[in-house]
Amino acid sequence: SDVNISQAFSRQRRFEPRGPLVNSEFYTGWLDHWGDQHAQVDTQKVSRMLGEMLSMGASYDILYDFNLCSVWQVGNLSSLLDTLSPQGPVRSLYPLSFEEMNQYYGFMLYRTKLPRDLPEDTALISPLNGVHDRAYISVRGVFQGLLERDTTLVMNVTGKQGDQVDVLVENMGRVNFGSKINDFKGLLSNLILGNDVLTDWQIYPLDIDGAIASGWPQSGQRRSPPDPDRGPSDGPVFYQGTLPPNGLAWDTFLRLNEWTKGQVWINGVNLGRYWPKRGPQQTLYVPGPLLSPTQPNNITVLELERAPPHTRVLFMDRPLLNSTSGKTPQLQIEDRQT
Repeated sequence: SDVNISQAFSRQRRFEPRGPLVNSEFYTGWLDHWGDQHAQVDTQKVSRMLGEMLSMGASYDILYDFNLCSVWQVGNLSSLLDTLSPQGPVRSLYPLSFEEMNQYYGFMLYRTKLPRDLPEDTALISPLNGVHDRAYISVRGVFQGLLERDTTLVMNVTGKQGDQVDVLVENMGRVNFGSKINDFKGLLSNLILGNDVLTDWQIYPLDIDGAIASGWPQSGQRRSPPDPDRGPSDGPVFYQGTLPPNGLAWDTFLRLNEWTKGQVWINGVNLGRYWPKRGPQQTLYVPGPLLSPTQPNNITVLELERAPPHTRVLFMDRPLLNSTSGKTPQLQIEDRQT
């Protein structure tokens, strides 16, 4: 919305008649939410407002060619626990939160066993909206589906008594204001399977960032050779690849088209999350200094749901930020005096 700069600063003068004029939060844009459209503002309007502030001597704080690379499967997450959780599990009758395990971001794996035979689909329920934020469920190594905070609180599983149940829980981030600032992560309530409360958990805190920063998986060491006839695996799976050097280290943008949801690391650095179906962001920014102009660049992908038939990623010369079927955010330029 249009803001009268002089009027806004006159309010500051009521409380500070002689100090410097300061706009401590001049918003030139806004954050994006998964599933919403990319937030944009009028460049001319921002430029005009900034010019008016500068003319008044005010200070301000501003807030806010391609290459195709193939990757190959390294292994599913539950088979790599010796590497990702070398300290081993903590045993607990009931689930513990991330905070109780001193795990403040990333992922934790909760493991238990089916208490009885389930020959037919049986509901696995997250009562009290207790999954914070997303849980990927496997039984005897076979991906069954997921539970998601606020949206998917029930799913069906089958299996036999004693089958291993793995629940990988993803922390999708926290807000830094408002009623949800005390936002605990993990399984915050019991999971109910039919009429049974699942108990006797082994809980693995996962240090994925640390393992990858230390050089895992080793570049050039393929755990399973590429097989063009092999379909992608469902559920959480790691993939590894390399981007050949070309003598340059320019900024680029990574696109994981047709992948589902996950995270990417380049040369040991956590680049960020991708979720192209939810959007709006379709590319991840890759700073030039992160890439080596002379050595192969290691790419590690953790796909949480399902990879495409051809596990390739695309390096582009420009970002793609606004592709979603979600609603359009109501965006206004704010001019705050604090």
